[in-house]
Amino acid sequence: MKIKEEKAGVRRLSVDSAFGKTCKVVYIISFVYALCIKLIYMLSTYFQASYVIKNTGYENLTAHQLSQYSDVKNSLLLVGIGAVLLIAALILLCKRIFAFSLPINAAVTVTLCVHFAFRMSETLETYGLASSYTYYHLAPLALLLISSTVYCIIGIRNKVLEDKAYTAFVDRLYENHSKEIENLTDEEWEEFLSNYDPRDYR
Repeated sequence: MKIKEEKAGVRRLSVDSAFGKTCKVVYIISFVYALCIKLIYMLSTYFQASYVIKNTGYENLTAHQLSQYSDVKNSLLLVGIGAVLLIAALILLCKRIFAFSLPINAAVTVTLCVHFAFRMSETLETYGLASSYTYYHLAPLALLLISSTVYCIIGIRNKVLEDKAYTAFVDRLYENHSKEIENLTDEEWEEFLSNYDPRDYR
């Protein structure tokens, strides 16, 4: 079927095309950058919290500090889970399991963007660090989401069209030959292929 399509000039946008490969490269670059930023955030936040507790003593923390410490732990847990899910989404995407990779990437990137906007809200208002939020969190996560979404949509669309073409190919074969396909002679098979036009089902 694919050979007949190629000879007939039938082309589909696939993940192996130049555009598809470009999307994958952008996705991987933004993934590596975003993951590194998340790891740096987790390590720096953990060490800062540990330093405060070590010098102050957990039993000496005020109610406000205990609340902040609880927020830090929840933040580290959320970002850690998000990082693991992003890695899982990358593996699924590389294995071309697009139906699972796409929703995971979408859910995690949106959640992390909202989380870091909330975590940095006071700092953004006080010090005007909107550019830091954009460069370190919003931009890479947005690029990751857009590139992975486009890549997955291309893959899903190509799979749907390929399945549709394969179904049309088999249906046409059964229409032309009422007996079992396994019993086709070489001559009948060659005759079917010579008369089959992959553009008909479109």
